[in-house]
Amino acid sequence: MTPPAEAHDRLDARALEEALAAAGIGGAAVRHLAAVDSTNAEMARWVAADPGPWAVVVAESQTAGRGRRGRAWSSPPVGNLYASVLTPEVASPVDWPRLPILAGVAAAEAVAAGGAAVGLKWPNDLQGRSGDKLGGILVEATGSGPPRAILGLGLNVNAGPDQLGPGATSLRRETGAGWDRALLLGRLLGALGRWWALFQAQGFGPVARAWEGRALWLEAPVRVMGEGGSQEGRLLGVDEWGRLRLATADGERRLAAGDVSLRAAD
Repeated sequence: MTPPAEAHDRLDARALEEALAAAGIGGAAVRHLAAVDSTNAEMARWVAADPGPWAVVVAESQTAGRGRRGRAWSSPPVGNLYASVLTPEVASPVDWPRLPILAGVAAAEAVAAGGAAVGLKWPNDLQGRSGDKLGGILVEATGSGPPRAILGLGLNVNAGPDQLGPGATSLRRETGAGWDRALLLGRLLGALGRWWALFQAQGFGPVARAWEGRALWLEAPVRVMGEGGSQEGRLLGVDEWGRLRLATADGERRLAAGDVSLRAAD
């Protein structure tokens, strides 16, 4: 029998403070809400009050959750994790395409530390062992002040099979146990802080290698659908700008956007 998720699911102000302190980032500004239109939108509103170098908004549900390319993200109050993290200043415009990769690496590390298998699908999805989608990342810029990033994460945590849409899974479904979302968020922010510091000190290379270590379909034939049509080739990894490297019949291509899928055998 699957343990009740509620026994593992303390997401309140005190639990968040304890989890952040345990992750080595005590004192980070936290806003916990029962419901919000979008945690990214709430963070964008909060920026004007200057919540500090790191801040996080977390909500039990979203009424207008968003994904990449304006897609809707279903955000019911079923024990999932809907959070947005405000980063320090983004030093260079060329760093923006790299941030979804960095955030994905941190999120995958946090999930794996809890005992779940996870793969990264370029540019911003997390996938479970089952092959279904666990979550996604949406990176947006703050609208005023120094350029800072809002890293939005939607992660299916304690939703049961009857609460998931087609092609979706949850950590509870993947592992057969409920998860403590405060502990998971603490791990995520701790991992994000470590990877951010490494990125600042050593550049994007270590992030790219870590992403490739968890990448789905590395060296496999894939199809990438984009606005200009489809490209097919062997997935080689990501380049120094976060673009997908694809070995095609016409040579290597580097793609800045698109939806990747495993190519069916001819």
